[in-house]
Amino acid sequence: MDWGETMRNKGVQFRFFIGLIVVAVIPLLFFGMYGYQSSAGFAERVEMEKINSYHKEIGNDINAYFRTSVSDVQYIKELLELGSALHPQHESDAFFDYAAMSFSTFIKTHKNYDHVRIMDKNGMEIVRINNVAGNPVQIPADRLQDKSDRDYYKASMDLLNGEIYISPIDLNIENDTYEKPYKAVVRYVTPINVKVNDHSERYFLVANLNVSYLLSELRGDILTSAFKETYIIDGDGYYLLNEESEKEWGFAEAGDEQESWYKDVKNSEKWLSMELGTQVVTSAADGSANDGSFFINWHPVRIECVDDTRWTIITVIPDEKYLLPVFVYMRSYIGLVATTLVLLFILSTTIASRLSKPIRDISKAVSEIGKGNFQTPLDVRGGAEIDILAYEIKKMSFELENSYKDMEQRVEERTEELQRAHDRMKEMANTDPLTGIFNRHYFNNYIEDLKKDKRVSALALIMLDVDRFKYINDHYGHNVGDEVLVEVAKMLEENARGSDFVVRYGGDEFLIVLMDSDEKAIEAYVDRIKTSLDTWNKTTDILDHEMEFSIGYDVYTGSKHIIEVINSADDRMYAEKMARRKERGQVGRV
Repeated sequence: MDWGETMRNKGVQFRFFIGLIVVAVIPLLFFGMYGYQSSAGFAERVEMEKINSYHKEIGNDINAYFRTSVSDVQYIKELLELGSALHPQHESDAFFDYAAMSFSTFIKTHKNYDHVRIMDKNGMEIVRINNVAGNPVQIPADRLQDKSDRDYYKASMDLLNGEIYISPIDLNIENDTYEKPYKAVVRYVTPINVKVNDHSERYFLVANLNVSYLLSELRGDILTSAFKETYIIDGDGYYLLNEESEKEWGFAEAGDEQESWYKDVKNSEKWLSMELGTQVVTSAADGSANDGSFFINWHPVRIECVDDTRWTIITVIPDEKYLLPVFVYMRSYIGLVATTLVLLFILSTTIASRLSKPIRDISKAVSEIGKGNFQTPLDVRGGAEIDILAYEIKKMSFELENSYKDMEQRVEERTEELQRAHDRMKEMANTDPLTGIFNRHYFNNYIEDLKKDKRVSALALIMLDVDRFKYINDHYGHNVGDEVLVEVAKMLEENARGSDFVVRYGGDEFLIVLMDSDEKAIEAYVDRIKTSLDTWNKTTDILDHEMEFSIGYDVYTGSKHIIEVINSADDRMYAEKMARRKERGQVGRV
């Protein structure tokens, strides 16, 4: 018996029921499968973007922590040099008292330092201030220690004045054993020269940065985030941060089965089969993997100022977590399909006895509506039930048509929103957030376009930076420093022509691009800037000293490489800065 004969033997009710399933339910199922696959893929992409952003935020915090420490050490050194100049040569004890006072004040406001001290040239501690539960405590003279056998002391012997030795990140050792609980530290050592008894004595400033303080803050941030299963490992695969704290610093424990990322990968068949061990530890770029049950993402962080140390941030998320909305959608969808089947069966049973020709007309109309022809006429006469069915089908067609129109409108609105978001992101990528002018990223793109343009006419590049800007930050504070940068950017833009633009090139350094310009145009612009600066110095109350600029420039005509023009302008600016410092006897000072 073939399929056609089987359908004829089943009667109108069964055939109508099967027809409705073919017309309504099967497309619904295909739509559901497509929606699930699209939603799952979209959810994974969104989750990856969120994790990548989260990892970069952690990486920025890590690098900022160590970069700030270098500035802290330079600041303490300047305080000690100032103290040495303030005390007569025979008052060395007064200088050391001044150092102890300065260290205590520093520890009160910098809880992330374990201790700060001065060692003599033989490695003996002279002054030491410990951080005890956030309070500075001076170590008595009889408890000061000889550190001449320590690697950081030996590595600092050949340092020149102004240089800083930065030790690798390691665990603090007390009495030849690792201090417990484990405390990771980085030691900063720099020489200082102090006048004692008519001669200059060489000492060493040593600051112990508590890296565990940073890791503790990161742990708190991770526990309050949406990515609680986040780890940090070092370049050898040992955990620096793990939700199971006993796994951290595995290299400090003896034995063949030291806790590490490699050990966890080895003990997991899924991770081992995905070859996530060496791949994650040695990868120089972001990576991710998904085996269908969990999603793992990693991000390497290079700490350039600490011997180019590399840490890797790892986040693991079970699929059911970020796919939960998709699973909820599928459960609702399956319920909808089941409800539809029940309703179709009831409908077919109710109208089976009165459907013959009208049912064929209705089936044909439904088929056309299913193809998207929503205006298909449906004029059927077959009793109240048939009329109701025809009315409901017309209503369904109208609602579907409206739904499609609404969907198209939403897609159009969403497209516009995405375009606006793209425009905002492009503007943010090209704009310095502090001053509101173009940033170096914009200028680099401009240079690339310039290289491709064979019709470029002459343009001038002016390099300008604020003299003694570090002094402004140190003396007035970074808030005033930021305000000065905003004022400088405003001054430069106000004196530029409509075709020119100003770039914050880095720190307190600005670059002005004068279009279709020569040296006369440059001199005119520089004169305007100097006039504005004079007016600003006379009217401002931001600084109690006059601000000055160092300026250098060159003209690009296409006869030489644009990088040569930038370097030439930078060299001239630097030469002007050095000449001014020499006139004031400030050579070597910031």
